[in-house]
Amino acid sequence: MTDFWVGAISASLFLTEFMTPANGAAAPDDVLNAVTFENVPQESQAGVTERDLYKPLVEAFNGQGILSDRIRFFNTSTKKEDKTKLMPDITCFKSLPFGPQEQNWKWYRLLIWVEVKLLKRYEAFITNFDPAKLLPHDSALSRETQGQLASYAAAQLARQHRLSLLSLFICGDYARFMRWDRSGVIVTERVNYREQPRLLAEFLWRFDQLDDDELGFDPTARPATEDEKKLLRDAVTEHQNDETKRKHPDLHKALDEAGDYPFYSISVIPTASESDPTPTARRYIVKAPIHPPESPVGRATRAYYGVDVDTKELVCLKDYWRPVDNARPSESDIYARLMAHNVPHLATVYVASDVTHNGALQETLTHRWLEEYKEKVAAGVAGYRPLCRTGNLRTYRHHRLVQELLYPLTSAINSKELVTAIHNVLECIIAAKMADVLHRDVSAGNVMLNKNGQGVLNDWDHAIMLNVVRVSASRRTGTWQFMSILLGQDPLKIHDILDDVESCFWVLLYQAIHHMPCPNDSGKHLEMFDESKLDQVGGVLLETGGKGKRHYLTGVRHSRCQAQLREGGPTQGPCHLP
Repeated sequence: MTDFWVGAISASLFLTEFMTPANGAAAPDDVLNAVTFENVPQESQAGVTERDLYKPLVEAFNGQGILSDRIRFFNTSTKKEDKTKLMPDITCFKSLPFGPQEQNWKWYRLLIWVEVKLLKRYEAFITNFDPAKLLPHDSALSRETQGQLASYAAAQLARQHRLSLLSLFICGDYARFMRWDRSGVIVTERVNYREQPRLLAEFLWRFDQLDDDELGFDPTARPATEDEKKLLRDAVTEHQNDETKRKHPDLHKALDEAGDYPFYSISVIPTASESDPTPTARRYIVKAPIHPPESPVGRATRAYYGVDVDTKELVCLKDYWRPVDNARPSESDIYARLMAHNVPHLATVYVASDVTHNGALQETLTHRWLEEYKEKVAAGVAGYRPLCRTGNLRTYRHHRLVQELLYPLTSAINSKELVTAIHNVLECIIAAKMADVLHRDVSAGNVMLNKNGQGVLNDWDHAIMLNVVRVSASRRTGTWQFMSILLGQDPLKIHDILDDVESCFWVLLYQAIHHMPCPNDSGKHLEMFDESKLDQVGGVLLETGGKGKRHYLTGVRHSRCQAQLREGGPTQGPCHLP
């Protein structure tokens, strides 16, 4: 994520812009001016290791009257979090419960993490600022540090419902403050906390003063009550025990028996319309996402199995951040158009909309803030100096969609159901084209089954309107393993309906090899799905592939199983071969 670091801004500006508490509390100057970090060892001292810094830092943070009794910092440098196996050096939690969080901590309880490095060569960012340079330092050790920072932010954002978060990076005698959202990371200049202890002390004091909204927590997601938790448990258990219902192989993930995620009550407000200008929020109880996002920036899609509080029906709730682009409508708008044109084989959508709170859309701040900062630099506003170069940051908007419970293609009961599902999806693609909509991400994860075993083309968040003039995307859209041969070979190719149609074939073949009885040597063909290399395209290194798929279609003798699939599959039962 080299292009997503923004900075370095002054520490005092960071405190003013991002950490001014709404409670109006005045900074206790007598306390903050007396703070010292002189007990923290230095690199120059003989025999000092990084571990020698943790305890003095924690004691300095928790002592000296900086913090209230609301929060406490802990040394977690030797305590790996159970699920991720990550262990930030210092972490901060709400004070109650006090002891258990130190011994067996979880990401979802965390307020802020602190990464500590003793040696200057582990500094993540350049110090000789140049607007032509990127902020991240390019040494191997610096990249290692950047990876740590990003992995901690990704883990925390994936396990909490947040709009943003704050973190602290300490390297030697210097500290940097950081603010993360799905658009990027704003980083401060280095602060020498020995010479300027007031700045670090004020960061800690302000952090303690911020309420949950100001800390970046999503106000539309709250901890579930005990009754709400029971509602989800009962709904999952009843579904799994009902012999009349199709079994879902992944539904158990909803309950997260390991306890890595808390139960949440999520509010989703339908889009206002002429018939319902003030729609009522719907509530859904969820726990663990099916797959947590692995990056702190970008769409960060999280799909949950949840339960509707009112209807008690199991649903799938999709939560993600969509790029704000007037030429690319939201997924809820895409569904509205598809349904208006009677496109078949779609999921039943109960509610879908951009997320709002008190009438305001939830959007990332980093990109917009950076543009405003640049305007102030150009205008010569005091205190605003040029920043390092960044990539093309984007503004993202929070979006939620709730739909019927669907089943993965792997749950097809036989090859006939598998082939029929692909046929259903082809019908959907063609009908969507007639409505001027192109899906652009046909994959094994997006081709699903409904409760009756019919194919459904899911996840229209990458779809585009064909009748809208727009700037072509800077990179291909889709899942690499199922991308068409031509898209794989030519990164600059414009995606069209034939690419989606071809993807259906690759989904069918992939699923057949994986989940239907086939010859012992069929597995050798799996390599072609992942085959790729980097090629120079227009002076830029881009991923290319597709040769293996082309060779499969033109140069390999097909087995009986492959021939059957090509002709529509056997009429009954799985694909049996000698």
